[in-house]
Amino acid sequence: MILSMRPYLALVLILGFGNGYAFKPPQYDRSFPRADDTRIVGIECNRNSNTLEVGYFTAYNLPTKTMDLWNTFDLKKNAPDGCVESVYEVKRRCNLGKDRYLIIVRAVPGNWNLNGQCGGATYGGTKIFRNRVLLFDGDFEECSLDGEIVTKVLVRPGMKPLVSKVSRKEFF
Repeated sequence: MILSMRPYLALVLILGFGNGYAFKPPQYDRSFPRADDTRIVGIECNRNSNTLEVGYFTAYNLPTKTMDLWNTFDLKKNAPDGCVESVYEVKRRCNLGKDRYLIIVRAVPGNWNLNGQCGGATYGGTKIFRNRVLLFDGDFEECSLDGEIVTKVLVRPGMKPLVSKVSRKEFF
């Protein structure tokens, strides 16, 4: 039985598991036409100021500083049947002093049914690890008419993350 499973296992490894590592979404291009429903996640690893920042933006409030930026819509794939088919992650590393950080940025569908409430929205989320210990795991925004939106997670070596939030009205 083990021998008969080998070809199947090899096929799964080649076709299935490799996709997570092979996916490389495009960086957000600031010259693209702006859209009201665009949500962008950015990462800055600044060794000079010894800070790591993960920010959340719209096409109308992009950061003025240099950051790696991704449109959250590019981090998911919609199926022809009107549902979200898959969600992707971007992984980045940042070294600050003696600390090693892993940052994972992901898409957060407003609804897995594209025709449902918030189905057209794609929010963002992030996980931040310091030396393999989870520091932060959260979504920037939820399907809601009120509530707060996380706009920034700032990390410094040896400190807890500083999380900045604003109201929906301030964000948009």
